[in-house]
Amino acid sequence: MKNISTLLLVFGLALPLRAAEEVTVRIDTVTKPTVEVSAKLFGGFLEHMHSCIEGGLWAEVLPDRKFGDTATADAPLGRFWRVIGDPAKVSRTNNSVHLSPGGGEVGVELTGIYGVPGKRYRGTAFINTERFKGEIEFAFLHGERVMQRGKARVPRIKGRFATQAMNAPANTAPATMRFIVRGDGTFVIGAPTLVPAATTAGMSPAVLPLLKQLSPTWLRWPGGNFAQTYHWRDGIGPRHDRPARPNMAWPKGPVESNDFGTDEFILVCRALRAEPVICVNVGGNGATAKEAAEWVGYCKRRGHKVKYWELGNEIYGNWEVGHTDAAAYARNCLDYIEAMKAADKSIKFIAVGHDLNWDRTVLKLIGGQIDYLAQHLYTNHREFDGLMGEPLRYEKFLGDLKEMIKTECPGRNVRVTLNEWNVNDKGFHNWSKAAALFGAGMLHMLARQGGFVDYACSSDLINGWAGGAVQYDKGRAFLTPLGDVLAIYRQRMAGKRVAVACDNASLDVLAVRSSSGSKYSIAVLNRDLKRDFSLTL
Repeated sequence: MKNISTLLLVFGLALPLRAAEEVTVRIDTVTKPTVEVSAKLFGGFLEHMHSCIEGGLWAEVLPDRKFGDTATADAPLGRFWRVIGDPAKVSRTNNSVHLSPGGGEVGVELTGIYGVPGKRYRGTAFINTERFKGEIEFAFLHGERVMQRGKARVPRIKGRFATQAMNAPANTAPATMRFIVRGDGTFVIGAPTLVPAATTAGMSPAVLPLLKQLSPTWLRWPGGNFAQTYHWRDGIGPRHDRPARPNMAWPKGPVESNDFGTDEFILVCRALRAEPVICVNVGGNGATAKEAAEWVGYCKRRGHKVKYWELGNEIYGNWEVGHTDAAAYARNCLDYIEAMKAADKSIKFIAVGHDLNWDRTVLKLIGGQIDYLAQHLYTNHREFDGLMGEPLRYEKFLGDLKEMIKTECPGRNVRVTLNEWNVNDKGFHNWSKAAALFGAGMLHMLARQGGFVDYACSSDLINGWAGGAVQYDKGRAFLTPLGDVLAIYRQRMAGKRVAVACDNASLDVLAVRSSSGSKYSIAVLNRDLKRDFSLTL
C-alpha cells in the first residue's frame, strides 16, 4: 500500500455556492520516475534596496548609523538624525558626528527605532573625547517613557568603543536614542550600532524563523540593479570603518552603510546552508574586469568557496548603470571571464539573458564560455486569467530558448537560472491570493523543465521592490501568501516528478514520489476563477 499525501491549493474567494464538476486525475505509480524536482528551484535573492537587507535581513536597528544621509536646510543631518540645539555646533565626517557645545550644550537624537519586542539589545559607539571637557547625557526613550538614562563626566578618550545594554520594548511603538553634551571642545560619536545581544550570522531574530521555513538552497547577492553600482571593497574590513555610500541604483532609499558585505553574506549562506551566488559589476560605475577578478581571489583566499559568478544584471535595460547592447556586453564579458578564471579556474559563469534576440547574440559570442543564462520575469497582468496563463506563456519561451541553445552552442550544456520572478507593482500585489496561485503555477512550470532551468527564485527574499516572500517592519515579520506557497512546496514537494493525466485544462497538477518510493505528494492548482472541481485520484 502506498502512502499518498495530497496538497490541494484552492483560490479562496467568497463566491456563491455552485455545483462542482467531476474531474479524474490519474497518477502513474507504475513507471519509475527519473526527473528530480530540484531543490535549487527554491533560492533566495538579496539586494541592497527597499529594506531587503538593512531594515530586513540584517539585525541592526539604527537607520543611517554612519550619519551619511543627505542634508537639507531643514534637516542638517538628513532624514533620520535630528539636532538638539544649534545646528552650527554639529558637523559630520568619516562616519561620525562632531558635537561642539562651545560652553553650552548641544546634542543629536535618532527616532523611529524598532527592535524585536522582548529582545535584549547591545548598543555600541566609537567615542573620541580627546579635545573635549565636560559631560554627556545619554537617554533611550520609548515614546515619552524613559527606558534608560545616564549622565557622566567625560574622561579624555582617544578613540575607543563604549557599550550599553538595553531591552527592546514589548510593543512596536518607536524608540528614540538621544545624546546631549555640555562643556567645551568637540565630542565625537562614531558609527553607533544597536543590535540584539545574540544573533545568528547577524540576522534579525524576527526574520530568521521564516527564512528557515523557506529554506533557500542558494542566495544571490548583492543585486539586482545595486550590483551594477557596487564596489566590493567598500564592504570588507571593520564595519565601523566601511564607507557609507549613496545608493545609486535606488537613490530614494537610505544611504548604504556597507555593513553587509562579502564576509557577512557568506556567514548568512553558511547559517542557512545555502549556496552563494555573487553578481559582479560589469561596466557600471567604473567597474573593471580586474576588480571582479580580485573579488574572486579574495573569496578564494578567505575560503568562501563561491562557485557561481553572475556577469552583471539586466544590462539590456536603459534603467541600468552600465547599460549597453548585447554584442558590447558579450565582448566585455570575455575580458571578465578571462580575468576571473585566472583567479579561480573552478568557477561557473552566469551571463545576462533577456529576449531571444539578445540571447542569440550573447550565445553566438560567449556561449562557449558560459554555463548559464540568467532570465527575469515580472508580470503585470491585472486580469486573473492573464496572470494564471503567464507560466504557460513563459514555458513556451523557455522551450524556444532551449532549441536556440542547441543550435548556437552544440555540445554545450548551457542552462537557465530564473533568478528573479514575481508579479510587479502594476498588477496583482505580492500579498494577494492571486500572486500565491501564480507562484504555484510558476513552480509547476519550473518542475516540468527537467533541469533546463537549474536554479530559480522569486524576488525578493525579504521586503524589496516587487515584494519579498518575507515581510518585515517595525520588529515583526510574516510570510506573504506567495511566501506560504514557497514554504509549502519546499517542504512537501521534494522528490521525482511522476506522470499525471488530467482531462481538464483548468487544472495544473504536479505529483512527486519520495526518494523512498513509498510516498506521493500531489499539488493541484485551479486556474479557473469561475469553476469548482471535485477530484477523483
